[in-house]
Amino acid sequence: MNNTNDELVPIFNHPNYYINKLGRIYLLKNDEITFVKEYVNMSGYYYVYLRNAHNRKHRAKYIHTLVITTFHGPRPENALC
Repeated sequence: MNNTNDELVPIFNHPNYYINKLGRIYLLKNDEITFVKEYVNMSGYYYVYLRNAHNRKHRAKYIHTLVITTFHGPRPENALC
């Protein structure tokens, strides 16, 4: 992986899940890296289902939110969007 967009970074609070700056999400399971299936909602936003670290339940997460929080930190408290 020579391109910086291909750098895989762990997703906070979601063990074994990794994301790159382009929004591709991968799961590391049994020493294999697999691509996580993406879905599109009726508004056109892409999302994935990830397991939570605390209760191991699947939760839908918007991909754009995962990219921003992973590479730029959490959303400020007084943010409008």
